[in-house]
Amino acid sequence: MLCSVGLIAHRGGRVGQQAAFAIMLAAVTTLTLHVHFGIERSQPFVLFVDCALLAYISVIAQRAASYWPIWFAGFHSVAVATGLARMIFPVSVPQIYIDASEFWALPALGAAVAGILLDRRAGLPT
Repeated sequence: MLCSVGLIAHRGGRVGQQAAFAIMLAAVTTLTLHVHFGIERSQPFVLFVDCALLAYISVIAQRAASYWPIWFAGFHSVAVATGLARMIFPVSVPQIYIDASEFWALPALGAAVAGILLDRRAGLPT
């Protein structure tokens, strides 16, 4: 994660720096919530953090010349939707939120890194 976020910040221009800061802030906040409240009791707060990250990345995506923020927002929206399902159906969806959030972070970061590298290769402004 650190390598991906570092590349997003370093090669993604101003948009990448804003996104990288938001991603790291969300990750550190989530970790802090898990440590202080435990994984189960922190889920509503983590969902709020995920929704805030999705909203911020969506704003970035609307203003950016690149497409990678849209892809990141799309992948992250699946994690948010899974978190909402976890809140609505707490008994029938016990572990899926944690598993899905961890899984969808990988394609989200991968899409951001790939998009930035492809934009750089094509000589597009960041």
